[in-house]
Amino acid sequence: MCLVPYPPSYASDNARKLFHDLVIQRQVSNHTLRRYIHNLTPQQWVQALEATSGCLEAGYKVRPETYDALMSKLLDAQQNRGALLLYQRMVQDRVVPDTDTYNRLLQLCHDTRSHDGAETLFQDMQRRGMKPNLETLETMINIYSTLSPSNWRDAVVLFDKAKSDRRYHGGENIRMTCGMYCAIMRVYLEMEPFDWRVVYNAYYEMRHTKPRIPFDWETYELVAIAMKRGNCGVVRRFVTFFDAWVQITPIYSMKFIVGFCVFFAGMSVIRAALVLISKATSTVSRQGDMSPLKPVTDKLHDRVGVMPWDRGQGPIK
Repeated sequence: MCLVPYPPSYASDNARKLFHDLVIQRQVSNHTLRRYIHNLTPQQWVQALEATSGCLEAGYKVRPETYDALMSKLLDAQQNRGALLLYQRMVQDRVVPDTDTYNRLLQLCHDTRSHDGAETLFQDMQRRGMKPNLETLETMINIYSTLSPSNWRDAVVLFDKAKSDRRYHGGENIRMTCGMYCAIMRVYLEMEPFDWRVVYNAYYEMRHTKPRIPFDWETYELVAIAMKRGNCGVVRRFVTFFDAWVQITPIYSMKFIVGFCVFFAGMSVIRAALVLISKATSTVSRQGDMSPLKPVTDKLHDRVGVMPWDRGQGPIK
């Protein structure tokens, strides 16, 4: 019995025979098999398969936790096809993977751009009674963002579901993360019709959420792309950049001090340039009103009245 096919040159009957004999002698358990799989390197994924196959051939019932350990080893070894075949075998044996295994399979679908496969996995996960966590929803939203145009309606449904979920696990309230907001902002960037204000509103909501969400520079990069694409004003773009820089830079650090010095130096140079331009403009306007011939022309107009050339007759010859 072979769980996943592999090249014959990789075959190693030692692990298969060893665990087959241990099962017959009743000297092995799922805990022993899992510990053996965990101690293997990703390059030894064939031995993990052989050990599990040996247990199954001897009639031993492999628990879901052991299948999950084997799945993790295949994914670490980048055996994507083998991981999917193992999932199909688990489904046939009515073994339900845990949430972490589903998350890694969904991430695999995201990396390979298999949108239909991800949707099937997500529906199968919920049908089997496994409740998605924030990592699951974030991965699905990222998958929706890779569509063109993005599936923003389903993404918003998952995003609202994540915001309204207030489950407790280990005594800590599960709340939104910066990755969730980055995922929904990617969806908004690809939606049609495009509106930069939708992306900015998501950024603004994340910045004002209580308790405060740890900031990530990727969030600013996404909103900066949206504002640039939407021809947003320079002032708003600068204020957004300054706000993001203040959030990401520790106050008691040399970068923060140097940044503020550069900011104030730049503002001082801009202010000095504006003052010089204002003075130069006022000087030029005053010089334009003080022509040297203006007093003589005024006296001639007072004595003679309207000059002939003022009536369009040309100068007197």
